[in-house]
Amino acid sequence: MLSEHPELVIIPILGEIVVVGLLPVVFTMVNKDSASLYGLRAGRLGKSLLLSLLVVASYYVVLFGTGVSHISVGGLQGLSPSPLNLLYAILAVFAYGPLEVFFVVWLIYNTDRIFKTEAQIVSRGLIITVVVYGLLHTFSAGIASLGIALRFLAFGLIYKYTQNSVGPMAGFTITNDFIWFLLGTLNL
Repeated sequence: MLSEHPELVIIPILGEIVVVGLLPVVFTMVNKDSASLYGLRAGRLGKSLLLSLLVVASYYVVLFGTGVSHISVGGLQGLSPSPLNLLYAILAVFAYGPLEVFFVVWLIYNTDRIFKTEAQIVSRGLIITVVVYGLLHTFSAGIASLGIALRFLAFGLIYKYTQNSVGPMAGFTITNDFIWFLLGTLNL
């Protein structure tokens, strides 16, 4: 539908920002949690970025090695480039990249908190979150939800190992095909 009506692109973007981003941020603020609990810290940033870069490289080696290319920037004819489209693009990248990873990290940490498995790298919170998140994505992404779940498993392991989520935020942003689709719809 977005391909045929690109002017509606703001609807999923705002939905993602409100449901995926705003709610965990509000809960975090109400609980007075430190942002560092969710990997928003400078410590181990280099390891986080390097490990995430390996995941990104592996993803694209597999993707292009199989002859499947999902990148469609400029491939769809939608709205003409405009300042509003640039704003939509920035919001889309933020919502479906760093904010989505924050949400998953928030779920991992808080599920671990419930099971008291915060100290484990391969924890109940990580496994439960990745499985449920992958299953939920089957409705919108079909079989591609397996790739989403595998990337979140890898990025979740990086977060748990380094206690830094900046690398996973950058890595998932680069590999999220819905971001590329939205940018293509906006003709950027």
